[in-house]
Amino acid sequence: MSWDKKTVAKRMKRSSQLNQELFWDYYNQLSEQGKDLNTVPSALSRVIEDTGHKDINLLEIEDIKTALMNLAPTTINARVNFLKTFLKFAAAKVTLQFDINDLDDLKVNQREVEASKEDKWEALSVDDVIALRLKLRELKKYRPLYYFEMFYAFGLEMDELINLHSGNYDEKEKKFRFQGNEYTLPAQLHDIPHDKLIPKKKFGNTTPTYNLSHIEKFFGRKVSRGDIIATRSQTFFKCPKCGDMYEATPENWVVFHYEIDNSKWIVCRKKCLEEENK
Repeated sequence: MSWDKKTVAKRMKRSSQLNQELFWDYYNQLSEQGKDLNTVPSALSRVIEDTGHKDINLLEIEDIKTALMNLAPTTINARVNFLKTFLKFAAAKVTLQFDINDLDDLKVNQREVEASKEDKWEALSVDDVIALRLKLRELKKYRPLYYFEMFYAFGLEMDELINLHSGNYDEKEKKFRFQGNEYTLPAQLHDIPHDKLIPKKKFGNTTPTYNLSHIEKFFGRKVSRGDIIATRSQTFFKCPKCGDMYEATPENWVVFHYEIDNSKWIVCRKKCLEEENK
């Protein structure tokens, strides 16, 4: 939920004087520190509301657990982190009924979070992928195209992708280098000037999501990182020889004949064919 001061102020008026003072003191501190106010105050006010506006110094762990009960796994962990930040501030002013670190026990493990996301992912068809690529080029929406292709080619996590910017890019070799890893810019992007394609610096986790949101305007549906990863799982094959993943297009694969037993296997062209021909 985005930060809307009027809406949050209206919700907070239903809370006690103590809660209001703590909340707005915390808000003012964030503001003075130049912190992002787009989500934190709204999320915290929602927690206060969901716990029945019980005074912060009287809250029990069970109150918070009940408030989080009906939230999606992907939301619970973020809500707990927001709450911990606020309570660390509040603990300097009032005595809490529990150890703040005990809130970590309310978090959902990463496997459950990913499983909950996968249930909602919808893979694109081959026709969808082709149409999407053509439309993004036609509209010159190169940044959404970049994020789509990088997620699709490498199955990256969000934290990995936001570090693949111009500062880590070798234009001559068309490669990103980050923390000992190399990622070659997909060939279908080589004809686009890299300053129109690749971010100049590291941005936040919301940047790729924001760019991908443009796809909905002409594609008729949202396309998230999860949808792209699900698509990749359908359209990429694992090479039986080296284990690397390649898209299911002819230029990536070859039928290799093993003379030792006269058998034939489909292996990747890039690595395994080259090794066999050495």
